[in-house]
Amino acid sequence: MQTKNIVENNLALTPSAVKIEYINITNHKGELREVKNICVKTEIRESIFTPYLNLRLEFSDATNLLETFQMIGQETIKIKLIRREPDGTEEEQSIELDFVVTDYPTYGKGQSENLQVFVINAISTHAYKSTFKKISRSYSGTATDEIKKIFEEDLEINTSFKNYGEDVSRHRGVINIQQPLDAIEYFRRIAYDGSNSPFYLYQLLNGDISFVSLATLFGDANAVYRTYYDARSFSAKTPNDPSSADRAPDQDYEQRKSRILEVSSNLNLAKLQQADKGAWASRNDFLDWSDKSSTRQEFNYDSISSRIETNTPLSTDFKVFGQPLNEIPEQHLEHIAINSASFKDEDNYGLMRKQNVAKRNAYESLMNTISHDIKLFGDFYLNPGRKIELKFPKAIDPEERANLLDDDEKFDEHISGKYIITSAVHSIEGGEYFTDIRVKRDSFKMEI
Repeated sequence: MQTKNIVENNLALTPSAVKIEYINITNHKGELREVKNICVKTEIRESIFTPYLNLRLEFSDATNLLETFQMIGQETIKIKLIRREPDGTEEEQSIELDFVVTDYPTYGKGQSENLQVFVINAISTHAYKSTFKKISRSYSGTATDEIKKIFEEDLEINTSFKNYGEDVSRHRGVINIQQPLDAIEYFRRIAYDGSNSPFYLYQLLNGDISFVSLATLFGDANAVYRTYYDARSFSAKTPNDPSSADRAPDQDYEQRKSRILEVSSNLNLAKLQQADKGAWASRNDFLDWSDKSSTRQEFNYDSISSRIETNTPLSTDFKVFGQPLNEIPEQHLEHIAINSASFKDEDNYGLMRKQNVAKRNAYESLMNTISHDIKLFGDFYLNPGRKIELKFPKAIDPEERANLLDDDEKFDEHISGKYIITSAVHSIEGGEYFTDIRVKRDSFKMEI
């Protein structure tokens, strides 16, 4: 069953409802076949670390489709999903995406020889095309300009490329012989904004490709999309109270949509591991090939200006060798070769790299400070880069909880708060739609 709890005008009666309008496969001959009725599970994966989408389809087939339709690994897939939520608007949400098949990782037959099961993996069209092309040319400009050029001219994308955050990494150089997506990753890694925060490049469920600085994701312009509650944390004073007898159907829908269905967490608070990656302090030595000179830069965590939450995760009261962790640069050392004579100062790659290597290491390490894997009811707008708020109940005696007058005091301030979605898997099985997300943050809501 691919559709459940969808009524007239594609209205969703429950947060897990979605309609698969079609799943069309086109084979190597150009023949089209609708396969949604034999597809038992659909997964679309998006990630802040991947500039394309991944599709996984599971089939239970009694029509011998693989043979009769000549499915040989050279197929394209078009899928469309539709839903309309009971929020008082008439807006219909729809997603229509194109993929190219990459492999058939699973095939088998169960107890019945009349039934075969198989799995198809597919990726976005531009990612598939990248494998069959090599590029090599000189360039001059920002990383943003070059990435956009590769997408539009070399990969011929038919979707929007959107940039958020000012990229200041302007320089000149040469793209050696490589695939377009490899060249894109090269430019992504050297891009940084005015606060030296790195950029992330990813494709969203609506098909758009976003190039966004981490500082932009942390900033106020990226407003909190929605607040989600641990299912056990609702109380009579919570706006999303499920026990209210007079709640309207749409209020019930919203309350259920805001529930955390499942969660597993990783409190990656080990300062030792983060120190090894340069989160708190580092020393970078730059050797200039042109004149054999050497320069040294030291990084201190205090210079980090962008955080998703207000408070730092580092206490300076704890000391090693009589010093706080952010004042011990020997914890992370790098030796980097540059050539200041290759181009003028403002266009030199090596000199530009000096500006951001230390902070990039710190930002990337700190993003794993706290992470959660969460299962929620399906939502087209739960995408990488979204900022959400999570609220978890305090682990205290129920009687003590009942005596707390301020509802916010009932939530654990350590792990509750704002997070960035780094990946989302949109899964439809048995007519029900759920989204599994991974969220991360680099700082604390509580003051230490």
